[in-house]
Amino acid sequence: MKPTLEKISSRYKIIHEYLHQHVIGRKKIIFFSLLSIWLAVLVTGVISPKQQRYSKNQLETNQTFGNGTGEVNLVSQTFSKKNKIILLKFETVDKTSDIGSGINPNKLKWKLYVKNRTSKNMKMEVIPTVDNRIIVVVRNVDPGFQALAVDIKNKTVDTSQEDPTLNVADNNSSSSPSVKEKIDNNDLQFIVAENSDNLKNKRVKNLTREGFAVEAINKEINKQKQEKKRIDTLVSNLHQAIKDNNKSIADLESKSKYLTDSQETNNKQDIDSLKADNSQKEQQIETAQKSLKELDQRLNLLSKQKQDIKSGKFKFDDSIKTYDLK
Repeated sequence: MKPTLEKISSRYKIIHEYLHQHVIGRKKIIFFSLLSIWLAVLVTGVISPKQQRYSKNQLETNQTFGNGTGEVNLVSQTFSKKNKIILLKFETVDKTSDIGSGINPNKLKWKLYVKNRTSKNMKMEVIPTVDNRIIVVVRNVDPGFQALAVDIKNKTVDTSQEDPTLNVADNNSSSSPSVKEKIDNNDLQFIVAENSDNLKNKRVKNLTREGFAVEAINKEINKQKQEKKRIDTLVSNLHQAIKDNNKSIADLESKSKYLTDSQETNNKQDIDSLKADNSQKEQQIETAQKSLKELDQRLNLLSKQKQDIKSGKFKFDDSIKTYDLK
């Protein structure tokens, strides 16, 4: 160990003495060292991929068609590097319908774009599952894709915006541009950025349509069960509040015979107020019980739908569509 340290110390002294005596040589070494560092930084900047940053608005996951025909919500984004899959889960709302249904999948046209194409075989599958849910699977995606853009065009026509009256305006008058503007506003674009916090990196199962549908139903069943639990707790609390009010009413009534006329008036007002509060709570209980009945029906139907999907009895309305990369 000692000879090694002496050897290093000896070489350091030789180099130090040389640089001290040769000023030009010392300056050359410093210059070329700085030049090497600068070139290394330059080359690294040129060859490394440029990571584009996207604004919050560009990465918006809940969007509405400009013509008012519907709404699309990108519920989740997952990148599974192991099987090269990006899984996107969408939920839609048809604003042209009064029943709160999802947009007819046949009315939606999809396009896929990628910033840095990492595979020639990249493609997108659009899989309508149940209710208003649509699963989008982008296959053959390698790390380094940087960003995907999914364009959605809604071909649904909003007939409520059309004027059924006869247009008798002068032929020379110009028509309103509002119709054309609405037609042009039937496109949405969702950006899935590789460096976005919205994109979760984890392994996903390469499921069939049936598998995705069952997964969505299980999620909905859990959601409905949580809602049922919440309403059950609410009903229990309302019953307890009515019980407490009744006790307060009984106490006030027992004290009434010891009160003056003015005190009796205030006492009666308090009793009436508690009784009115009880009536309001009883109405809330009645509404909650109706909601519980609907939830039970919904849970039974979801369970039956899941069983029918697993057994093959359930028939999906829309076919799976595959889109190549644009």
